[in-house]
Amino acid sequence: MTTIVSDERRAILRDLKRVNGVRGVHDLHVWSITQSMRSLSAHVATDDIPLSASAAIQREIKELLFHRYGIARATLQLECAECGSNLLYCDLENVNHHAPLL
Repeated sequence: MTTIVSDERRAILRDLKRVNGVRGVHDLHVWSITQSMRSLSAHVATDDIPLSASAAIQREIKELLFHRYGIARATLQLECAECGSNLLYCDLENVNHHAPLL
């Protein structure tokens, strides 16, 4: 398994940020599993949008990655851009009314 060179990584990051609805990208990792199989994982910040809209963003990103970079496997974690960087999903503790898990 090898990591992708930094120039291509910067180009991928630039292209992901150009996708309509994407407000930011972080925690980007790209690697080759074999010579012909490449994978990517990333956190993608969006506005606070419905799940259906976020699915469209994911589809557009995955198509871009496949057609432009030959990356067929992508794991994308979409996040609300308005959330603080130290909060998980806009501070779920304040909206979770269930008993804590043990």
